[in-house]
Amino acid sequence: ATAVIEPSPTAEPTVTLLFTGDIQLGRCVYTLAQATGDLTSPFAALAELLSAADVTVGSLDGTLSDFNPPGRCAEDHRNLLGPTSMLPGLTRAGFDVITTATNHARDCGLVRGCTYESLLETRTNLLGAGIQPVGTGVDLAGALAPVILNVKGLRIAFLGLSGIDASLWAGPDTPGTAPLDQKAYTTAVQAAAGEADVVVA
Repeated sequence: ATAVIEPSPTAEPTVTLLFTGDIQLGRCVYTLAQATGDLTSPFAALAELLSAADVTVGSLDGTLSDFNPPGRCAEDHRNLLGPTSMLPGLTRAGFDVITTATNHARDCGLVRGCTYESLLETRTNLLGAGIQPVGTGVDLAGALAPVILNVKGLRIAFLGLSGIDASLWAGPDTPGTAPLDQKAYTTAVQAAAGEADVVVA
């Protein structure tokens, strides 16, 4: 009898995802980093570990914008704007995706007020550094749009959602964060599942 050679099954890829909690790059973090002479220093101890994952995901609790100078290192305010000069720390640590859907997503400093400038600038600045922002947008549809990465042939969709401070939620025509509202996130997850193999919210 002629031997039948079955094709070898394609091995499923192993993909490592690594997540951090809140990252804040203004106030005291910025002040202490300045004192070292190296603005990437807040990530020095963990950069190797963070960058070793296939996908590293963080949560930016604040903004990265030069709309105003960063706030001083003091406990008399909670405005968490960080300067764009802190962006290289995120790239040093190998972040691929950053959720910006946090309660400080519109912080713009203490000197002059803003509406959506710092939120939108943060998105632009992250993209400029090669990091995908998720969870905020110019409108509700943009805020709920997934970031989809192709990792070892696996399509992974990421969503960022905020359950804190509904006044920051994006509207049909206004910038803001993606709401942790059941109807909104159910629709967003289902839509992302139609485009990807795995959905991470």
